[in-house]
Amino acid sequence: MPYVVVTRLRLSRLRHLPRFLSLSKRIREQLATADGLLDFRVSGFTTVSLWDSIDAIHAFRSSGAHKEAMAQTRRITRWVIADRFDGDALPSHDEARARLARIQKERRLNASIWTGL
Repeated sequence: MPYVVVTRLRLSRLRHLPRFLSLSKRIREQLATADGLLDFRVSGFTTVSLWDSIDAIHAFRSSGAHKEAMAQTRRITRWVIADRFDGDALPSHDEARARLARIQKERRLNASIWTGL
């Protein structure tokens, strides 16, 4: 069964934007060759991806540019929120943002980092 991963973040300061853009470019390059990735879209600070397995998600998350970005997350973001769920297709970015907003509200996450992965 395929899995959808949605993420969203807010940078802590505008001065972190160049670093974020550099990391994002490298992550997109990593995505281009990621095993198990079925589809993805990026819009601003929101990502939506479709994977063929949990193992593929974990392998991507803990390697390469993505691993490097995760190590810098606390320094450059105010918050990051992510969720994973079963799905056969990518949701729209509006649907993804709404899902993450519900989770953020339910867990009262304002200035924290949380991941449901």
